[in-house]
Amino acid sequence: DHNKNPAMFLKAIAHLDKNLQENYKFVIAGDGELRQELEYKVKSLGIKVDFLGRVENVKALYEKAKALCLCSFVEGLPTVLIESLYFEVCRISSSYYNGAKDLIKDNHDGLLVGCDDEIALAKKLELVLNDENFRKELVNSAKQRCKDFEISHIKEEWLKLIAEVKNA
Repeated sequence: DHNKNPAMFLKAIAHLDKNLQENYKFVIAGDGELRQELEYKVKSLGIKVDFLGRVENVKALYEKAKALCLCSFVEGLPTVLIESLYFEVCRISSSYYNGAKDLIKDNHDGLLVGCDDEIALAKKLELVLNDENFRKELVNSAKQRCKDFEISHIKEEWLKLIAEVKNA
């Protein structure tokens, strides 16, 4: 899906310090019509990226990850940004119109970059991979948001909204 903008991620990896490229494993989860084109791009950029295809055990992937990069041009509600709250994963996302901006407070519980800005993505990725304390600060702040997505909290918010509409 072109909208997911995986090429931005690949170009960002190419801009990373060579030591980071060698010391970390970069993966793309999911499959689709762009895979062959992206595999060619990986070769032409001279980088190493594993294409995992469809991942059934997402939990295991999150448990191994240091960071999650969402490069989409547009998303509705990006569930990966919510799922990753429950793991030690730093969230980095493009700051498209809504969605990511609603789920990430930049430099507090994640990092935002401009749409299709692979240089900014590379810089933010280098920052969290080189500074474990900063990465953990972002992750710990993000974990505070978990309660916002618990069923009991969502139910409470819906009931408030229904009451407001009913009383309007």
